[in-house]
Amino acid sequence: MTLELILKAMGKNISEIRRTQRLTQKDAAKKMGISYRYLQSIEGGSVNLTLSTLFRIASFFGVHVSDLLSFRRH
Repeated sequence: MTLELILKAMGKNISEIRRTQRLTQKDAAKKMGISYRYLQSIEGGSVNLTLSTLFRIASFFGVHVSDLLSFRRH
């Protein structure tokens, strides 16, 4: 498992959770106190975010950090 794959999976999970909660990237980012571009990069799997940011995102969506890091097979 490479870091790139982990970041891509995490980004996909965050995107799916955000969409399930019917939030746009812009609205979610503003409410979390991060920039829209930063959330866009996180969801795209191109940024290695800090644990602090990971916990902030999980808390915002009301999920466990493990939900963001899980690898779902569809």
